[in-house]
Amino acid sequence: MLSENSELDLDAPWRIGRDSLKALIADVSGLDPGCIVEFGSGASSIQLALAFPGAEILSIDHDPEFFHQTEALKHQFAPVSKLTVSLRPLHWQREGLAWYLSYLRGPFPESIDAVIIDGPPGLLTQRGREACLHQVYRHLRTGGRVYLDDFERPAEQQIVENWLRSYPGVFEQYLLDVGHRICVLKKVAEGKLITAWGNLWDNYHILYQHGRKQKKPLKKKSTGKQ
Repeated sequence: MLSENSELDLDAPWRIGRDSLKALIADVSGLDPGCIVEFGSGASSIQLALAFPGAEILSIDHDPEFFHQTEALKHQFAPVSKLTVSLRPLHWQREGLAWYLSYLRGPFPESIDAVIIDGPPGLLTQRGREACLHQVYRHLRTGGRVYLDDFERPAEQQIVENWLRSYPGVFEQYLLDVGHRICVLKKVAEGKLITAWGNLWDNYHILYQHGRKQKKPLKKKSTGKQ
């Protein structure tokens, strides 16, 4: 059950959406999860804590403002939950031979049942969400699942393609066709990260685009005067 409280509204801009999270929670329930990791904190973190009161939940955010907002919501709506909110600023990191701007690496629970990836924002990081799976991969148990939101977008579709090339034969893929669409990868085997040339080409292209974006001159803010 999702809380009806307006402060936990999931349909506000940049949030996963009520229907999407409802479908996700139903899917995760089949795992009887003891541990969930969420990249991108917010109202969804609280809803997950209320839906799975016995599960250890680690929710990660790069933005101090959102981090403090989620902490406040936790104390208000789920004070006795096992939810931990972690502030991990954006940081350049290497996975294999590819470079990503994503959440600063940090500790993770030893065994994870479900990973929910709804951050960091692509406008800041391009392929930042791609690094999230690499960070937690060795902790994701066989049978565990990865949920990537916004699969309607070409960038997220490319991320999944890159993941499947990086871990061949490791995941089975299916779709929760609600909201922004959620791609689900179920871990069915163990395997190591491999270097795929297609991934390196994509990574090089994204780094080039990111560099061009950073070099663009800042637009002057309008004062509202004519």
